[in-house]
Amino acid sequence: MALDDDITNADLEQMFFPDKYKSACLYVEPDYPYIHRELAKRGVTLTLLWEEYRRECYDEGKKPYMFTQFGEKYRKCARVTKATMRIQHKPGDAIEVDWAGDTIPIFDSVTGEQSKAYLFVAVLPCSYFAYAEVCSVSAR
Repeated sequence: MALDDDITNADLEQMFFPDKYKSACLYVEPDYPYIHRELAKRGVTLTLLWEEYRRECYDEGKKPYMFTQFGEKYRKCARVTKATMRIQHKPGDAIEVDWAGDTIPIFDSVTGEQSKAYLFVAVLPCSYFAYAEVCSVSAR
């Protein structure tokens, strides 16, 4: 039997070993542009998006990536497509401030008493100079 002139090695491999590539990609590829758009919204995290992706895959009877692979694949895609947002700052034009998380415990080394405090953080976005101060919670 003669082969056509335009047949490739990949075609031959598929003819002789049809089961070789059946399980090549068992996982559903995430929708990276959707993930990037959703991450721009307030309160949306990569974990929430992975849970949504995983639930959709299971509902369709397909196999999702686990969280680590999901995150790595998204970050790789974001690097390749440069899906980032750059904010230009002029020196001294702006300062970013926030309270960092929940209260933190403060211990008095003399009395051994423990109290709660908040951590205030300020950053100059152009130079990345940071200022942090512990502000104790007064007991009333």
